[in-house]
Amino acid sequence: MRDPNGSQKRCVVQLRLRNLPDVVFAITQLEARAAVDEAANRLARVLAQRLRRNRTGKHQSLSALPV
Repeated sequence: MRDPNGSQKRCVVQLRLRNLPDVVFAITQLEARAAVDEAANRLARVLAQRLRRNRTGKHQSLSALPV
């Protein structure tokens, strides 16, 4: 249900990691705390995913080197 006054709160996050593409997203909720909490949860998931992919890619490239 929308607030009749249109006073929804928006939390915008930009995640910048060296050598990886930026991630930008916005969360809109009726309460500021809910927007920040949801943004923090998404940030944690995205960061873990990016780091996991980055580590996996490095391990694969190292294992492909000639012995």
